Amino acid sequence: MIDHNRSTPVGKLGSYVDTLAKSDTPLLGYLAWHSVSSDVKIRFDQFNDLVDKFDAPVRNMKPPREVDVFRRAVNDAKRLKVAGIQDETYVNYSFRDSGHDSDCVYKNLVAEVVDTDGHELGFTDLMRAAYGRESGRISWTVLSFGNQGPQGMAVVDTLKAEVHAYFDANEGILPAIQVREAARQGLEIHMNGVRVRPSGGVYFLPVEQKDALQALTDVYADIDNCSIHIIPLVDDAEQRTMLREAFEAESTGATTELLADITELQESGKKISAKKFMAIQERYEVLTGKMAEYQGVLSDSLSETNAVLALADRGIVELLKSTTTKEIPETETGD
Repeated sequence: MIDHNRSTPVGKLGSYVDTLAKSDTPLLGYLAWHSVSSDVKIRFDQFNDLVDKFDAPVRNMKPPREVDVFRRAVNDAKRLKVAGIQDETYVNYSFRDSGHDSDCVYKNLVAEVVDTDGHELGFTDLMRAAYGRESGRISWTVLSFGNQGPQGMAVVDTLKAEVHAYFDANEGILPAIQVREAARQGLEIHMNGVRVRPSGGVYFLPVEQKDALQALTDVYADIDNCSIHIIPLVDDAEQRTMLREAFEAESTGATTELLADITELQESGKKISAKKFMAIQERYEVLTGKMAEYQGVLSDSLSETNAVLALADRGIVELLKSTTTKEIPETETGD
């Protein structure tokens, strides 16, 4: 059973949830959203263990890339308003992008001299940090120390140490942004959630998704400073209207974007690769699958959305048929 109290509602909403949980009130589904603190970190293998343990709807999670850990390490390493050599000046130490090639990603440690009002008076590239894609190691090259003085040199040594310490401590760690993205994909993509807030973040899930929703909730309950909040949604005319409008806005918008992309590909006159064709087809199948599910949830209440999507779906089918005939060689479709 869904644990309705996971959303920890308060006041009248708390009583409402408790009443629903104890009664036979028919439910249309659930509203759900995730909460992931910005300082959340968890090892990739530990996160996958939780997903496997609860059989949660999280798919194709990629391990954190070491090069991204390097980028976060240098972005976090900075010192601002360090007293300068000259009177009434400060030095800001930070890393700036210095490009990349097939072997390395480069970041330069820069000393920016500013006056007391923060106006830049000049800057010096002190060192270059290079992350080796194959070796997975960080190397340093001195560019120009200039006239940093003992205090400035101490700052440089400290920042270098911080970069290495961050990299070593966070290798194989999922940062908050990836933990948050896994929750979003679970709710919106793998459980076919409908965004009920234009900016996203709050999703409607049909009653049929209760086991998957519980599994995702259990995963995030086992991670410090994370949670999935759930509120049951009573099945009445007002809630059905809300869901119908939200689904219509989302589905017709996505279908219109797909039609535009297909039309652009056809009008380009260029060969369409198998990869592009499969991506278009996959988007189409996701849309039709989601529509079929919500037809069941909303039954006859989806008449307006059905009419709009039926026109769009017929257009998509015809465009895909013409694209297949025109762009995919017969040898690939095979006998």
